Amino acid sequence: MMMQRSQVFLRDDQKNSLRTISARTGLKQSDLIRRGVDLIIEKEQQQVKNWKKALIQARGIWKDRDDPGFSQAEIRRDLKKRHETLFSE
Repeated sequence: MMMQRSQVFLRDDQKNSLRTISARTGLKQSDLIRRGVDLIIEKEQQQVKNWKKALIQARGIWKDRDDPGFSQAEIRRDLKKRHETLFSE
């Protein structure tokens, strides 16, 4: 796996905590930062999956309604437009 350099500015308290954790665990500060980034990415991906699952489960909830103000096609089109990333798979 290829690594790329990235510059990060940390507050003093963040840097001190990172240094302390590094000394306690024996892990490099850069490894700890990468782990933190991985946690954020994983959390974001899980949120997207949860939203997509909720939308899929909500499919058809209005199938028996007869409201003249809107149509299912309009709702689907608006949802897809607002949440493109959820429908890209």
